[in-house]
Amino acid sequence: MINIFIKSCIDKYSKYFFVKKLKYGSKILDVGCGNHSASKIKYLNKNVVIDGIDIIEYNTNEHDKELMNNYFIIKPTKFNLFIKDLPYNYNAIICSHVIEHVNDLQELLNILLNKLEKDGLLYLSFPNAASINFPKRKGTLNFYDDETHSQLPPNLPTIEQIIKNNNCTIIKKATPNKVLLGYMLGILLEPISAITKKVLPFTWYYWGFENVLIIKKIKH
Repeated sequence: MINIFIKSCIDKYSKYFFVKKLKYGSKILDVGCGNHSASKIKYLNKNVVIDGIDIIEYNTNEHDKELMNNYFIIKPTKFNLFIKDLPYNYNAIICSHVIEHVNDLQELLNILLNKLEKDGLLYLSFPNAASINFPKRKGTLNFYDDETHSQLPPNLPTIEQIIKNNNCTIIKKATPNKVLLGYMLGILLEPISAITKKVLPFTWYYWGFENVLIIKKIKH
């Protein structure tokens, strides 16, 4: 958890900083809740309630499941409709590196933005368009390193228009996220990353792989 804690401190655009700052009792929908996401969220903020949803069980153990109020595994063909039909809205939604995997990101974003309470927040991250030209490395640095990615990176102007159309506004934006300290640490680790051809903890900062938008619902 050390890497998680560091990112929650040095990067105001990280999902870990986002989670740490959520208000007491905030109800979260974690879209794509694998990689022990529930444990990481509760490590940083014990006072939130988590619903997790994914299409497969991926790096999720029994402890992660115990930390979630609800845990849903839904087939891709029913994923969007299932979220739309959930009987409640959320104070916060995390959608980190999900939209680059879906066929219709507009439909998913419309649904997620409409599941926010008034003044609710959506944390949205996805690969920067320039990543199609980045070196190929294990852990995904070039967009096409991940065979489950869509044919093209998500289009930022299209996403911004969807946000506007849903009575929401962007309150924080890093496109790409090259926060200074993360970038500097990435410089130090880049020779090792390049030699091993592996993405290391701060490689994305050095290259600017990730776009981050933090979105607020201004009226429901």
